[in-house]
Amino acid sequence: MIQRLRVFFISALVVLVPAYSQAQPVNTNTQVLVSIKPLALIYAALTAPQVPPANILVPADANLHDFSLSIRQLDTVSKAGLIFWLGPKTEPYLADLAQRFKQSDQQWVLLQDQMHGWLEPDVAADIATTMAQALVQRYPAHKSQIEQRLADFQRSIHTLETTWQRRFTSLSDTPFLLGHSAFEHLTHELGLTGAVEYQGSHSHGHAPTGMQAMLSAQKRIAAGEIRCAVEEPDVDFSRLQQRFSQLRIVRLSPMAADTQITAGGYVDYLDSALTGLYQCLTGHSAANKSTVEQ
Repeated sequence: MIQRLRVFFISALVVLVPAYSQAQPVNTNTQVLVSIKPLALIYAALTAPQVPPANILVPADANLHDFSLSIRQLDTVSKAGLIFWLGPKTEPYLADLAQRFKQSDQQWVLLQDQMHGWLEPDVAADIATTMAQALVQRYPAHKSQIEQRLADFQRSIHTLETTWQRRFTSLSDTPFLLGHSAFEHLTHELGLTGAVEYQGSHSHGHAPTGMQAMLSAQKRIAAGEIRCAVEEPDVDFSRLQQRFSQLRIVRLSPMAADTQITAGGYVDYLDSALTGLYQCLTGHSAANKSTVEQ
């Protein structure tokens, strides 16, 4: 029965999307839509006060690997004038809409198509550049403010990256568990090469870690070699910690669920996540927590 309802719902969307694209009047709406919250953080870093704030399409607690649009979210997309998204590989639920609304006056801006790329400073800087170009085109009166904010953002991102690369130097080969690959590219980019995959389910669209690999990781925990595990909102290591009380756990959110949307929100988000990871790896606080210019 559930499968039938799912098939019916998907079929309904297929019918409704062309109906929206044909029936909607010319879209003169100034509403800006970003697909996920991390993009809203980057958008907030770039925009002058006179530029409309961005609405967020996908809830911060959603799993992009198996997300699908609701009827209400479809309506939200149809009413937006400017849409920032990540691309068909990362967000397949938007790919068909991007094509169907192509002939309208909606502006769809594809930022990049690398899963979890928004967590990497270099990719975030590229996203900001593409976003700023679209904003200048749409709001030319605010060109100088947007370009200045872009320069400030890129400088802050560079400072953040170099600060944490230096701080993680002595921890470069320290092993730690990752229950999902979201932060793997970020940690590797910052010089941390000791990530050990420990995926117990298919919840993120990935195959689970093999039993032998999981048993090997558990032996390394028991021996005191692995002392840190990175959780996410739907990756829970509490049972593992019950077995191995010496295991420290840090919970990080790929979708920036708890971060306030401010001009410095994106940099604060990454800095906070990396501070938590540092504390997990070392067992003590980052006494000289990075101070990044906003």
